[in-house]
Amino acid sequence: MKSIAACLPFSTKASNFSCRCAGMAWIFCLLSLAVHAQSDTTQYHYAQISLSNNGTLLYVRSTRDNKFNEIFVASAKGAQAKKMASGMVPKWSPDGASFLYSVSRGQFFISGMDTSLKTDPFKNSTAHDLVTATFSRDGKSIIFSQGAPPTADISIMNRETREIKQVTAGPGLKWGADISPDGKYMVYAYFIRAADRTITDRGIIVKDLASGEEKKISGFGEYPIWSHNGKSIAFFGHNNNEKPSHIYTVNPDGTGLRQLTEGEADETPQWGPGDKQIFFVTRNTAGLWEIWTMNADGTAKEKRVGNRM
Repeated sequence: MKSIAACLPFSTKASNFSCRCAGMAWIFCLLSLAVHAQSDTTQYHYAQISLSNNGTLLYVRSTRDNKFNEIFVASAKGAQAKKMASGMVPKWSPDGASFLYSVSRGQFFISGMDTSLKTDPFKNSTAHDLVTATFSRDGKSIIFSQGAPPTADISIMNRETREIKQVTAGPGLKWGADISPDGKYMVYAYFIRAADRTITDRGIIVKDLASGEEKKISGFGEYPIWSHNGKSIAFFGHNNNEKPSHIYTVNPDGTGLRQLTEGEADETPQWGPGDKQIFFVTRNTAGLWEIWTMNADGTAKEKRVGNRM
């Protein structure tokens, strides 16, 4: 079973930016998650999680052969799961009233809890080749990555005016951005490939949105996310190119790097309410992805969503 990151847009693990899972295009084989025990014998992947400020979980559930990608909403314990849409990479709005998700490369929608009300936030805008997108902390903007190899940059769109401002430049692929709780900084991942596809530079950057000053805080990592109090950043990756991937935290100034997991493969962390826990996905010995939680210091790991074994 391929790593989730092998199917994520702009992952350093993706070959030619196409997903190699079951021969499908990468955007159709993003792995998934589900939060309730299944009444049938179907085995599912559970991944691509997003956690609201009050602890409500969004996830994508897909079959082992990646034929279906369905977005569910459930409690943080995995109870009361309800299908919301067919799609991938869901992201909660800050108020938990709506969510952003992708249905294909370059096409994103916003849906309320009444799924009949669906809007296209990028309609009639100048944005194109969209890959990843998320809400700003105040919900007034959408941060997204757009472009194609060998270069992609991050932009911010005002949801009301549709004004778009590109906030990164230079060589390489930049993606997976998140805005700090105070709105002053942005963290994102990047990598640069040579003509022979060798990665010559990679890591995680914190950018001061006012001054434009940037600081590299890690030499590896993908999909970084700020804690709610702004004091820590969680991400996953391979330190020194070692496998498998694990969950790490680091201070915004680059100090205090700490490895929190040692699983088969651990990816896509999300901070729980109050920053007391971190939700993440991990691959079990059967090759299926599950949702787990742990304390912010890496202790008390507990399975929350997965198949009956």
